[in-house]
Amino acid sequence: EWLDPSIKKTEWSREEDEKLLHLAKLMPTQWRTISPIIGRTAAQCLERYEYLLDQAQKKEEGEDAADDPRKLKPGEIDPNPE
Repeated sequence: EWLDPSIKKTEWSREEDEKLLHLAKLMPTQWRTISPIIGRTAAQCLERYEYLLDQAQKKEEGEDAADDPRKLKPGEIDPNPE
C-alpha cells in the first residue's frame, strides 16, 4: 500500500480536508472506499479525520477549557490545587 507511487505522503491540503469530511459524512467508516478517492491510505484518512474532529472539538471548547486542570499538559502546574 505504501509502495504505491500514487499514494500521497505530503501535508494535507485544505481541499483534501474538505473532501475527506464530505466523504466521511456520505460513507462513515468506509475508509478503504474513501482512500482511493482522496489518494491516501485508509489509515491516513482515518488518522486525519480523527485529527480534524479533535481540532473542531478544541475550537468549540474555547478558552474555558484552559482553566480546567484536567486539560493540563504534562509539566504544567495547576494554579488552583485542591
